[in-house]
Amino acid sequence: MTILQKTEKALDSHVGKAIIKYGMIRPNDVIMVAFSGGKDSWALLFTLRRLMEKAPVKFSIKAVHVDVGFPGTDTAPIEEYLDYHKFDYEILRTGIYKLTKMKLSPDQNPCPFCARMRRGALYGRANGGGFTTIALGHHREDLLETLLMNLFFNGLLRAMAPRYVAKDYGYAVIRPMVFVEERLISRYARLMDFPIVDICPHKAKAVGKRSEMKELISNLERKYPKIKKIMFRALGNVDADHLMDETLYGFKSLGDGIDVNEDSRC
Repeated sequence: MTILQKTEKALDSHVGKAIIKYGMIRPNDVIMVAFSGGKDSWALLFTLRRLMEKAPVKFSIKAVHVDVGFPGTDTAPIEEYLDYHKFDYEILRTGIYKLTKMKLSPDQNPCPFCARMRRGALYGRANGGGFTTIALGHHREDLLETLLMNLFFNGLLRAMAPRYVAKDYGYAVIRPMVFVEERLISRYARLMDFPIVDICPHKAKAVGKRSEMKELISNLERKYPKIKKIMFRALGNVDADHLMDETLYGFKSLGDGIDVNEDSRC
């Protein structure tokens, strides 16, 4: 078995496990793969097609790329690669970049606004295109970095759900690569020589805090090699009665002398 075959087998295993565990794909689903042209969305697209060809459940996929309209944008390389590998895809041409220049002042970070607009473009296309599901390319480290960003900067215990139903739309949003390590995706991208779209002039602003969280986790991993596995396990192992959210645990309704079963793990 070649390195490429081993890599694809690992991707298929992790993605297949997530799909089954969280009920991500239903019979006859029409899945929009949110395709940015980055390594994550490439890996997701190819992996879903391999699984589609051998899965017991029938479903279909289509890659949808939102062209934000950055100066110098050229989608020809990704279109040629998609055509060569016979993918069904669509390029949504938008004026999002021009809109950010009109709506925001030069000192404002355009990334949150741009992200909302791109998400809106995808949701709008899904709503009118017969799609039942949108697949996003977030991987394991994305969840951990988001968890820390929300904890440190928003005062919120939240990461990313593997599957949820979009309010007001009715279709599902799934993240099939939640069990996949970024290093596996990076290896696959190198082996496949994917044409990567990476021309955002505001990239440094977009990855600021996230890159800090990535570095923090890497530093901790050097001292505690299993820390990412342990952190990831915590996302599915919530002990709500030892937090302070009254919507999750009725503290006021507790009687006197109740043993809350404290233990000595920490």
